[in-house]
Amino acid sequence: MKKKEKAMPFLIKFMFPAIFAAVLFFPLKAFGMPKISDVIVTSYNKNNVILYFKVSSAFNEDLKKAILSGFPVKFRFYVKVRSLQGGRVLYDRVLVNSIKYDELNNYFIIKYNYMGKFGKRLIARSFSGALSYMSRVQNLPIRTKRNFRQGGKYEITIRGVLGTFHIPFPLNYIPFFTGYFLMTTNTYSLKFIY
Repeated sequence: MKKKEKAMPFLIKFMFPAIFAAVLFFPLKAFGMPKISDVIVTSYNKNNVILYFKVSSAFNEDLKKAILSGFPVKFRFYVKVRSLQGGRVLYDRVLVNSIKYDELNNYFIIKYNYMGKFGKRLIARSFSGALSYMSRVQNLPIRTKRNFRQGGKYEITIRGVLGTFHIPFPLNYIPFFTGYFLMTTNTYSLKFIY
């Protein structure tokens, strides 16, 4: 009888609040997490597979404040294409979208490393437009000439790591500025036939 009496206060103090917190807060956190969506694969001229995708809920308030404060923010997307016959990896690349706010000229500079040989630089005047450009990848060419076969089955997997930014050297030693904003998306998988 005494063991039951001792166990009851433990359950009331620790277990019930923990279960209540899990039920209350975990669905809210999952709802606001960044998610890769709208993945589209098209074939073009039998030499390239063109990939489009975007990330929903990519920016939380901390990231928006960091961008507007002038910190360069980077999104990294890990894209892999493998053959379902044999499992050979045909394409494995890290795509980087970066954004920096130029306060003097009042515009946002977005850079992509996947468009052309030297990447692409884009100027956005509005903050919402800049965030839209940052959170999507479009017209990503994947060369198919040697590796892809007509009628072959393939799988694309995409994962994003969002929000890393580099702090200027002297600010590394101030504890407030060493805050590190980092979010990881779901791993999106899409099977297709070429």
